Amino acid sequence: MKKAPLHPQELDRLMALNNLQIMDSISEREFDELTLIASEICNTPIALISLIDEKRQWFKSKVGLSANETPKDLAFCAHAILQNDIFMVNDATKDERFFDNPLVTDEPYIQFYAGAPILDPNSNLPIGTLCVIDNKPRKLTQKQLEALKGLSNQVYKLLELRLKVSSLTRANQKLLFQKTAFDHMSEGVVLQDKMGNIIDYNPAALKVLGVSAERLNGKTSNNFDWNCIRENGSIFPAEEHPSMVALRSGQFVSNVIMGIQLPSEKTRWISITSTPLFLDNGPSPSHSVTTFADISQQRIAQQALFQNAKMTSLGEMAGGIAHEINTPLAIIISAAGQALNALSGDAPKLEMACGKLNKIDATAVRISKIVRGLRLFSHDSEGDPLEETSMKQIIMDSLALCAEKYKYSGIKLEVNISDNIQVLVVPTQISQVILNLLNNAFDALEKYEEKWVKITLAKKDHLAQLKITDSGKGIPKDLQTKIMQPFFTTKEVGKGTGLGLSISKGLIESFKGHLYYDDSSENTCFIVELPLFEKTE
Repeated sequence: MKKAPLHPQELDRLMALNNLQIMDSISEREFDELTLIASEICNTPIALISLIDEKRQWFKSKVGLSANETPKDLAFCAHAILQNDIFMVNDATKDERFFDNPLVTDEPYIQFYAGAPILDPNSNLPIGTLCVIDNKPRKLTQKQLEALKGLSNQVYKLLELRLKVSSLTRANQKLLFQKTAFDHMSEGVVLQDKMGNIIDYNPAALKVLGVSAERLNGKTSNNFDWNCIRENGSIFPAEEHPSMVALRSGQFVSNVIMGIQLPSEKTRWISITSTPLFLDNGPSPSHSVTTFADISQQRIAQQALFQNAKMTSLGEMAGGIAHEINTPLAIIISAAGQALNALSGDAPKLEMACGKLNKIDATAVRISKIVRGLRLFSHDSEGDPLEETSMKQIIMDSLALCAEKYKYSGIKLEVNISDNIQVLVVPTQISQVILNLLNNAFDALEKYEEKWVKITLAKKDHLAQLKITDSGKGIPKDLQTKIMQPFFTTKEVGKGTGLGLSISKGLIESFKGHLYYDDSSENTCFIVELPLFEKTE
């Protein structure tokens, strides 16, 4: 007996068979019908669909045989899969390859064998045969050979269909999983077509947006009947909604903050990310998928954090503010006494009294500015509207809270501010940024002998550019990328929260501006840039 050699692509062939996931599967009527037809057409008592793996031949379908498998070394089919056409043995007892094969000398006493290779639909490698067997010598007619080959092709078609069904089943399972996940996401998800019409959404979308299904179905970002606002309180134009930007530009848009003003409650804040989809393989997006989460509670916590950071800064300035107020109060008390003395007696000194009263008036105005600055800075600005404001006024109000502190610490303040620079902002929040930068400069200069801070304000293109530079020698390169991160600080324990710069950066960016460290300066320099307010006729 001669064993069949391995197929030239045996490893690939075995992998293809394994990928079909058909070995040891249950009986299937479609395969059984083919073996029955093969037995009838070829007039043989035995017909098999035999699949050959590494060690055995296993029968997917069988007629006239009780065994389910045999060793591969004994299999006629192991020889048949090496052929491109039907492999036929007319009389096995006279064939040197098979005459002493146990399947020939014992049950089922094979003498005649004809097997047509069955190919794997993916690789076209042979994985088995459709074969017919008889216990007496014989030949097949040409028509029988053609029929046997046609039936093996039908097995190929069944295997191909089996793969497609398996693929569709997996796809359906995946879709079911995705649909289940889609429906149970805590984030809202909306699918829009190229015109921006909403064509699908998950239940969370209704909850997050606070709308009914009737209100959301078929709508676009252009015709929702709620009012959308930016973080700074300005109107959020429909054409700038993330989904519309993604559809128009084909670009991914992420982490856009939008406020939805619902009639029954306070403004609801959401974080939005929109992704363009190119489902028709065209140059422009065919759809967009947008996800959004309700961050209202996060904003409340964030605002509390902002306010806490402001109060911390105010505490750091408390000593300086005491000087700011006590000094002018002492001036007022002294001038009032001198005015009273000038007015008493038989010959009142009116000119001197008027001079002292004018001094009292000017000093009272100075105290008023300090109080104004305190009120401005300590005020909770959440929900405050945007104001057309002079940058000079914001800076001067901020300086009123710390100028005396600088003076008593020997820090020289140099102020160079251009007039008529208007911005559209919430003044309290810009004051918070300025004071944070001034406090940082004050703390940083403690170790230096030469102490000065320069404040400059000028126009640069369409921006108001504020520079706060101190006599420090700059920030090391390895720290420059960290200083804007929340809770990062180089100050001693107990000094500062590590939130000042990160909060300041967020505030400035909410007004479409920028806050950054100027690494080109010889000294420590931070720059604040805000868009100029330009009136439209």
